[in-house]
Amino acid sequence: MELPGWLVLNCYSSIVLILLLIFSTRKNAARTLQEKNFCKMLIVVLVLIQADSLGRINDGSEVVFLLVQVGNFIIFLIDPLVSILALRYEDSWMNAYRSRYRYWAIPLWAGTVINAVALVISQIFNLRWFFYFDMYHNYHRGTYFYMRSIVIVLMFLLTELYVIVYRRKISRAYQIPIMIFPLVPLVLGTLQAVFYGQALEYTGITVSYLVLFIYVQNRDMNEDHLTGIANRRRLDTVMQEKVKGSSGSRTFSALMADIDHFKEINDIMGHHVGDEALTKVASLLKDCFLPGDVVARYGGDEFCVITDIQKMDELEKKINQIYEKLTLENQVDSTYHLSLSIGYAIYDPASRMSSEEFLSKIDALMYQNKTSRKKGN
Repeated sequence: MELPGWLVLNCYSSIVLILLLIFSTRKNAARTLQEKNFCKMLIVVLVLIQADSLGRINDGSEVVFLLVQVGNFIIFLIDPLVSILALRYEDSWMNAYRSRYRYWAIPLWAGTVINAVALVISQIFNLRWFFYFDMYHNYHRGTYFYMRSIVIVLMFLLTELYVIVYRRKISRAYQIPIMIFPLVPLVLGTLQAVFYGQALEYTGITVSYLVLFIYVQNRDMNEDHLTGIANRRRLDTVMQEKVKGSSGSRTFSALMADIDHFKEINDIMGHHVGDEALTKVASLLKDCFLPGDVVARYGGDEFCVITDIQKMDELEKKINQIYEKLTLENQVDSTYHLSLSIGYAIYDPASRMSSEEFLSKIDALMYQNKTSRKKGN
């Protein structure tokens, strides 16, 4: 028995969405706003796919026909929510524009409410506005089906326009996948409206969510949103791997850097300037080290770097390079003065020190450096 194409696509899409939902639900960890919005999108589309499958199975019996009607009603009722959730997801990457998001969301919510009211009225009074069934239980598109399809397309276009207008408020690493993800369902959804009987829209949405998971969500779990460098989670993982892999002939080194007087920069000049300072330091540290080294934001205004340097003189040269670049940065931009306190050490495998203990060690050395610098001033 050959399965219909729509059933195969819906089954594959459902499996992919369920797996994404499982992988996106982190236990024993606080989920970010982006993760929460991503999971909401997955759930809504998963429900729509089940409703789509329900609405296509019709063996002529009255019981199954009732389920077919319910499935189609659910689809027409909640599919406008996909564009609203897409807008909320995009907005979660540009928090500075929260108030503007509310204005952009107004037409989407208006369209969703009008759609719901019109759908209910049409079904109650059998007006056949969006869809209907003939006496043989065959599905037909209603009088205003294409008008509604155009509105749905415009809603998706609005989400795309939003991310284009405010794309600079999104980290560069995420800009392209977030800008692309509304386009795939937009194109395939349009094709589904034109070519009757094809199950393309939800497959397109599933593909776009898979792209988001690979290039944004999965990456975001190990990346600091503000600076684009590794986060504490990634740092802890790499540090543990380095400690376990260390031996008498193979070791590594690490440094901890803290921005001096960061609270004054943040409080006096504003949080946006503080964010800029954090970004500058992250970029400066990345420029000083090799691509294989790990530059991470340890927390607040502290940064940590893990490198394969095994000799103290080479490590001290690298520290001097950081200070030289910092001096040049201050000469180029005199808006505020950037200075760093740095603690550094080479890991000794014979010490059997844990990754947490080694982090504490370089953190303590960093505070010693900060204290001595203050006394020197």
